[in-house]
Amino acid sequence: MKTIYINAMTVYNAEWDLKTLIPDANMRRRMSRFIKMGVATGLKCLQEAGVESPDSIITATAYGCLADSEKFLSSALASDEQMLPPTPFIQSTFNTMGSQIAILTGCHGYNMTFVDRQRSFADALVDACLEIGDGKHNVLLGYADEMTPTLGAILNRMGRAANNMPHEDCAWFFLLSDVRNEHTIAALDDLSLSKIMGYGSVHDFIAAIR
Repeated sequence: MKTIYINAMTVYNAEWDLKTLIPDANMRRRMSRFIKMGVATGLKCLQEAGVESPDSIITATAYGCLADSEKFLSSALASDEQMLPPTPFIQSTFNTMGSQIAILTGCHGYNMTFVDRQRSFADALVDACLEIGDGKHNVLLGYADEMTPTLGAILNRMGRAANNMPHEDCAWFFLLSDVRNEHTIAALDDLSLSKIMGYGSVHDFIAAIR
């Protein structure tokens, strides 16, 4: 597989001015915390890479929009599944983050979301590398998760809290390219499927490229 360059790596910062990154007030108001976090990080990553619109957008999440999923399920139980509000359901779909970035950047290319707990990022990374190998020049790769009290309680009960699980809201985005430029921060050489899958999680990937 050809050498792949990482031309930007961005981690979510709660101090960002979301009005600048997401100027549409109506769109911003309808976004959940999870979606705002992921979309803002993806847009910031594109800014840092000097790319207006990527060729492909690939996102990953271990659990998706948990807060809105919990709201939807709670309302279903409380109302005996009658007259359910649609907003929590719409906001709980896993691909909302990638689709919102596509709308804001005018990206009409390949858009995929992977949801498979901690294997999600490795699957998304494989897909991103295949996109570069297929001739795409700029692929936006992202991972995001949110922590809720319910998830925290479940992970603690299962004894999984310290096993690479999210302990807080988090989002990372990378701009992968087949071309090195002044923004390049790392290069992935001699890639193979086993090597990519060996990264396991976004934490392993970040540790490997630093």
